Amino acid sequence: MPLETSDVIRISKPLYRSRNWLRLIGIMLIINGAVITITGIGVLIAWLPIWLGVLLLKTAQAIRVAHQCGNQHMLELSLQRLRFTFTVMGVSVLLLLAGTIAMAVYYYQGALF
Repeated sequence: MPLETSDVIRISKPLYRSRNWLRLIGIMLIINGAVITITGIGVLIAWLPIWLGVLLLKTAQAIRVAHQCGNQHMLELSLQRLRFTFTVMGVSVLLLLAGTIAMAVYYYQGALF
């Protein structure tokens, strides 16, 4: 069901106000990926923050267009990108947590015996 232009603008307003934060986080993720690459040990995983950073920058751009033009398609696209970003970040955090717990158990077992 198509939305009116004014509805798209009204619905996109909270995200539109946050677009600069989305850009900042996107840039910081790209820088983080570059630093991980420079260290050499994280070359295999450095693509993930860079990719997420680029995705957040594209999300901020899409929400800007959606809000300024009242474009429903761009609003939907920005919400899909944001959902995908949070899904990937959530899975990454769970994997990081599991790896941290596994390393802690490994080191504590070695320290006790």
